[in-house]
Amino acid sequence: MAEEFEELFAGLRADTMRQIRPPGAELVRRTVRRRRTTTVVFAGVLLVVLGGTVALLCFPSRPTTPAAGSEANDPATALGLPDQLPAGSGWGAGGGVGAEPFSPGWQPLNGDFRLAVACAGTGTLHVTLRQARSAGDPSGTIVNTTTYDLTCQHPPRRQDVTVGVIRNLQVDLILTYEAASPAPASFALRFLPR
Repeated sequence: MAEEFEELFAGLRADTMRQIRPPGAELVRRTVRRRRTTTVVFAGVLLVVLGGTVALLCFPSRPTTPAAGSEANDPATALGLPDQLPAGSGWGAGGGVGAEPFSPGWQPLNGDFRLAVACAGTGTLHVTLRQARSAGDPSGTIVNTTTYDLTCQHPPRRQDVTVGVIRNLQVDLILTYEAASPAPASFALRFLPR
């Protein structure tokens, strides 16, 4: 009978040993989890602080510029033209321009001109001036083409380029804007007597 009890106790021990944990194991597990969590949180906070410091040191602050819709950023205002234009002034144009060419269309000019241009942006405004003999077929009768590259800025400032004498010709301007930013520029221009 002692043998039977031995076998029963041996089976009982084998079954219960799988379910019984040594005392203190749960306490050790909690301590390890707490230390691991503390280390991960500390490393995350340290990473954010170091990243912010590097970002502040590597990226200098931008100078302040006038707001986009303000009068200080208006190219037409930057031209500084009087209400009463000087005698012999030609036509003008203004608006937005991007990478796609913009043209106000063929218009007649007669006189000795300079072109006043103001551009609000961060790139380069390419202004191509074409002169043609015929109003009926200007594209087929082009006699002169000149391109001017003007720097845009905030706030815009007026830049004058010499066009010269144009005698009863059709004139067209093709404007394109080139910049690292995809944002378009705004411009204003006017043919003025030299």
